[in-house]
Order: sequence, then structure tokens, then C-alpha cells
Amino acid sequence: MASRLVERWTSYTELFWYIGLGLTGMILLCISTRAHWSGLLLTLRDMVIAHPRDLVDIKRVRDATFVRFWARVGPMFEEGDKDTAVPKLVSQATGVVVELGPGTGAQLPYFDQTKINKIFGIEPNAGLHVQLRERVKTCGLTDLYQVIPHGTEDIEEFEKVGILPGTVDTIISVQVLCSVPRLDANLRRLYTLLKPGGQLIVYEHVRNQDPITYFVQRLYSVIWPFFVGNCHLTCDTFRSIMKSGDWSRIDMVLPKPEDTSTLFPRIHVVQSRRSKAMFESTVTKTIPESDVCFEVAIVDTTTNIVCHAPSLIQPIIKNHEYLHLPTYAFLLKHPSGRNLLFDLGGRKDWRNLAPGTVNALETRVTNFDITSNVSDILTSSNIELASVTSIILSHWHWDHVGDPSTFPKSTSLIVGPGFRKSFMPGYPSNASANLLDTDFEGREVQEIEFASSLDIGEFAAHDLLEDGSIFILNTAGHTVGHISALVRTTPTTFVFLGGDICHNGGVIRPTQSVQMPDTIPGDVPLLAYPNGCPCSVFTACHPTPDEARKKPYFEVSRDAASWYEDPKVAHDSVTKLQAFDADENVLVAIAHDEGLGRVCDMFPKGTINDWQTKGWKQRIRWGFLNALPVQGHTVRGKTWAL
Repeated sequence: MASRLVERWTSYTELFWYIGLGLTGMILLCISTRAHWSGLLLTLRDMVIAHPRDLVDIKRVRDATFVRFWARVGPMFEEGDKDTAVPKLVSQATGVVVELGPGTGAQLPYFDQTKINKIFGIEPNAGLHVQLRERVKTCGLTDLYQVIPHGTEDIEEFEKVGILPGTVDTIISVQVLCSVPRLDANLRRLYTLLKPGGQLIVYEHVRNQDPITYFVQRLYSVIWPFFVGNCHLTCDTFRSIMKSGDWSRIDMVLPKPEDTSTLFPRIHVVQSRRSKAMFESTVTKTIPESDVCFEVAIVDTTTNIVCHAPSLIQPIIKNHEYLHLPTYAFLLKHPSGRNLLFDLGGRKDWRNLAPGTVNALETRVTNFDITSNVSDILTSSNIELASVTSIILSHWHWDHVGDPSTFPKSTSLIVGPGFRKSFMPGYPSNASANLLDTDFEGREVQEIEFASSLDIGEFAAHDLLEDGSIFILNTAGHTVGHISALVRTTPTTFVFLGGDICHNGGVIRPTQSVQMPDTIPGDVPLLAYPNGCPCSVFTACHPTPDEARKKPYFEVSRDAASWYEDPKVAHDSVTKLQAFDADENVLVAIAHDEGLGRVCDMFPKGTINDWQTKGWKQRIRWGFLNALPVQGHTVRGKTWAL
């Protein structure tokens, strides 16, 4: 009986809670609506008398109305902010500061002038400038403060007053981002203004994670933005902040559990742009300059594999005994019109492979599925196979060599050192061969010897087309003749096509240069976890927990059943690869990285050339965490029924 009473009382409490929530929201809306209508009527009266033409400019009417509205309710909000984290947050601003939406200058008293060199106040509402300048003078900031009469979205105008990319120490926003249009895009642009190590300080109200409260927020949002300066109650601001750039330090306070009852749950965040010292590498400096770029598209080869983890990585973490591997190839379109392919995935008629390879598939691979050849995928999207002039094979394994015989004889094969001697001729000419005669018949096989003195990073390199658009790299260890490709996607950015230099992102990361952040960025597709997941969820299973944020989870396997022919050399190649991974201008794309499919556009929907501006490197970087066990249990965002 007692338990029933408790349950009934709890349900009634929740009911009254949400009724109170709705009433609170209505009261707030009524107050703001009344204040707005009063301001709107006064504004219309003034415009009719003095500036009748302005009546057709909706933005001008809204801005003028908001000035009158804020004159009535602003002091109440300013008084309330004194008891929040706002004063402490603002006092952390240093150096050159960009203050977003200062309004009438409510935050000015909290700046520590001894730490400030310059403050740019980005305020598009001209009606607030008089009060803002008066408060600047009152606070003794006249020599430090400059009002910029533009919105956050007008970032091109910032350069005219000296706000250039990489010149700002602090960007601060106090309850402003809720009204910024195209928030994701504008935050990414603001990020570029920060110096390496510069900080973003944010205090904002956000969408409520409680589904009922969120529903109420959405109801009010039908009219709320019009009456309250384009303020949106349902902004997922935290997610937008986390995906705006590459942050090295993130200190945040999220809404408290009891905040499920409020329409205005607050967050405050202080985070720093990753400093140059953390990602600067000598890699980019070693790449010859060129303006010739490929269009790079990721092709899902439909080759999906499940295999025992010890055959590819070590040590083995409990409940991480199997790896689920997609397989990607890459279509490279040169400005000349020629197409290249990097790898082919598997072939759907795999039983027609050489007998030794078929036996290995049946005895050493747990399970796999192949539904299409890459040639089929290309032709279904109207790519003429004759336009593919060369296929670069990272190595000879079945899940990369595919079926070259489906391409015209005019398509050459590009392979690594030692390939011809080890794999040609094929089966049946050589009964013990791993590849087929039909893979090579009638076509040119170009073996890269790395005879030149060109090195990129620590890898021997070969300028394949002699125009700086693509470099073949000698990434030995996994097999005889294993090669990778460094492809130019813009004059200053590249994608490292790694093949099987390793099979899991946890073999590369984290490192001293690419440390795991306190909080995994909210735009990383951790499908089983909420945005902004603490890194401690994943570091707990690291083989060396004390070094979990700066030491890779795994190494390449040295097990007797390892697919790595020379694990020591392969380990050296991975170490060299980490310098590329730490370079902000290089996207590392290994053939079996699950993160690629969750983040990037796939062929034929798009290319990955704008990976840097879209922030894909950061999103892919920690994608391998999806497969790690949490609290001893396997948690996966995707599996295949094979």
C-alpha cells in the first residue's frame, strides 16, 4: 500500500511539475509579448511621424521594437546574471576579445581590464549602440572598446577593422548564440578567428533534454522568436559548439538534473582552440607545392568483414574480441579527365579466387559479405570503366585487389616494390599463387621502386603523375609491396589513403600530439552515447589507463595468426603515419575505418575535398571509440548480420 501511495504521489508530483512548467512559460511569454507589443506600438508611432518609409523594412521595425522591449526587461535579466557564472566567465577573457551581441553592455563591468588589449563588440542592432557606448564610457573602457555594427554572420566585414583569422585571443557569448542564424556555419567561421590556444567562452540557454519540456519549448517557439529578438528556445547549442572546431581543452557545466523543469536550462563552456604545438608537423613542409588537385570520392565496396581481433591488433580488450570492418576504395578524378582507383575491395564471386586465397577465407576469416564489385558500383553511376586509366593496389590481399578483369585492358595496375616477383604469374600458371592470371593478363603492371630521393614525412615517396597531385608512399610491413597514396584535395590539404597500414583508429590514436580531449566532441558520431560524452567512459578500458589519453589503445598484431607479415616494420610505418594524423592539413583514411562511413559523403553523393572546412577530421578521429566495450560490455552502433 505504501509503495502504491509513493508511486501515485510521484506521478502527481510530476504532473503538477509540468503544469507549473507550462504556466511559467505562459507567464514569461505574456510578459515578453506585452513588452513587445508596447514597444512595437511606440516604434510604429515614431516611424509614422519621423520615418514612414522604414515601415516596410521588417528588420528595422523588429530591431527598434527590441530596443524598447529590452529597455523594460533588460535590467531584470542583468540583475539576475549577477548571481550566475557570468561574472566569473567574463573575467577570464584576455588579450584581443570579440564579444558577440553585447546589447547595452551588461557584461562590461565584469571584464578584467588588466588582461585586455582590445574588445570588439559585435552588435548589429544600431538602436542599442547609444546605451552601449555610454556604458563603455562609464566602465572606463573607451580606449579598449570598439563597437562593430554588424552581425555574427557578417564576418567578412570584420577584416575591415582588423579582425583577421588567427588574431583573436577570446570570443565570448552570453545568451546570444540562440539568435544567431545558421549557427553551425557561423561558429565554424568564428573558430577561424581564434589564435591557436585562443578560447571560446559561452553562457547560453539551450534545448531541454527532457522530452516533455522540449515539447513545450517547441510549442512556444512558434511565436517566441518574433517577440524575443529571434531567440530560439530549442537550439542544440552545445552540439554546434563542439563541432565548430578542433578543441584541446573543454571545461563545461551542463544543465543539472533538476533543470528538466525549466524552459531555460543553461550551459557554460570554456574551451581552447588546439595550439599549433599540438598539431604542427613537419609533414606539410615536406610536400612539394602544386595547384593540381584530385576530386576524391569514397566508394563503399560492399565488402564487410568480421574477424578475430588478435589477427590484426593487440592487446585484446575483454569483449572486444572481434573487429567489424567495412572496406572502402577511392575514386580519384584528375583535372585532365582521367580517373584513378585506389583499391577495389573484394570480388562478389570470391569462390573464383585462387584456391589458396579461398582456403584462407574459409579458415581464417570469421565471416564476410560482398554484394557488388566496384566495377558494378561505378557503371551503375554512369562512370565509364574505360575512363579509369589506372588502379592503385595498396597490396595483394583479397579485400583490396577485387577483380581487375572487369576493367578494360587499357587500365593499368600500379603496385608496390616486390609485387611482381612475389605474385606474378598468377593461378593457374603458378599453382600456389595467391592471385589470378586474369588479374594481369593483357594489362600493364607498373611497379613503384621509390628510386628518387623524395621523402614526404618519413616515407619514401613517388610523384606518380609528376604534377604534385598524388604521391605514392612506401608504407611497408603489412605485406610485401604495401603502398599508400597521399592525394591533394586542395592546394594546401591532402587525404592519406592508408590501405591496410593499420586496421583500427585505436592503433594510431591517441598520441602525445593528438590527445583525447576531456569530453569527446559532440559531433563525433558515438551512436550509443549522448553528445559530449566524457572521455572517462572510454579510457576505463584502455590497457594502460594512466596513459589512456595520450597513448594508442592497440598495436599491430604480433600473434602467430597475424595478417601482418612483418609486424616490426608495420609498427614503424604506423609511427610515421601518426605525424600525418597530427597535421591539421591531412585527413587519414584507412581502408577499414568505420568512422568514414558515418561522417563522409559516399560515392556517388559527393566528394571529400572540403573535409577540412566541414570539420570531418575531428569527427572521424574518435569514431573508433564506438566499438570499445563500456563497463565491461560490448556496445556497438552498427553490426552486420552476415
